[in-house]
Amino acid sequence: IPASVYRERVQLAASEALHRDITLDGELHLSLLPRIEVRASTVSIANAEGFGDAPLAEMGEMRVAVKLQPLLQRRIEIAEFVLIDPTIRLQQRGTRNNWTLTEATAPAPAPASSDGFRRPGALPLEASFGDVRIENGYISYSDGSESHDISGLNLVTSMPSLDGPIQLDGSLNADGERIVFSTRIASLRDFFEGRQTGLLVDLGGNLVTAHFDGHFRESSDLSMEGGFSTTVPSIRNLAAFAGVDMPAGDSLRRFSASGQIAGDPQHIALTADAIRLDDVSGSGNVAINLDAARPALSGALTLATVDVTPFLPETPAETP
Repeated sequence: IPASVYRERVQLAASEALHRDITLDGELHLSLLPRIEVRASTVSIANAEGFGDAPLAEMGEMRVAVKLQPLLQRRIEIAEFVLIDPTIRLQQRGTRNNWTLTEATAPAPAPASSDGFRRPGALPLEASFGDVRIENGYISYSDGSESHDISGLNLVTSMPSLDGPIQLDGSLNADGERIVFSTRIASLRDFFEGRQTGLLVDLGGNLVTAHFDGHFRESSDLSMEGGFSTTVPSIRNLAAFAGVDMPAGDSLRRFSASGQIAGDPQHIALTADAIRLDDVSGSGNVAINLDAARPALSGALTLATVDVTPFLPETPAETP
């Protein structure tokens, strides 16, 4: 089908769906057999009014393909969903942002059910992902007072079926720091339908490493429990990355902890079998309750010996 037949119609339909002007400046290809496939280059999504002339998002190339025969049988099999060199510019201005893709006159959404979104029958369909990935993405965020950048975003997703495991692997540079991550959920259907679902998360980088091996509990909300471990090779480097000034000294170098964590959006319980800060080691626990007018925090810390000298501020030599 020649692109001249459908280019304007595709732009109009996409613009109406997202409530933003969509522009397809580059090559455009559409085919229906043997699979529904769209390939487009130089795609852009207009910014919201009052947020500048640069597009909210643009990408060098987009490829989307869905198998036709399974679609006719109520099965969604995404053969390909690839974004090449996407750039996304997020901006916050007071109570307004540029990434809410709704009409200004649209009614406010209904409040979420207190029962949560995880319930039986939440995914009454069959689906699978084939080649789903993002290559060399760039995301910027600005709120007028500070800004952050994510570059080199690479993301690969694998999901043979809704009943099998879904794997998400990726890497990025956040404000110049390299971060790699990996997530595995035992079953997307079990997760959305509120059943107990295995969860494995790994985070790596120069600033912090973290590991979680557990599961989402059988519930309507996002309650979970499992074992965790984390290491901060340099607290000072992490503080500098977060924009926090620390006093001079050789202390507060390395932190590590491991144990069990359980909770939901309103309650968190953490038990650390091993905690280490520089040369100080011990164990402890903490419980956080946010389900009240006044949040509550309680806990205990057990340390064999504490030498506080390395953590005291430096004093002039003449001070008694």
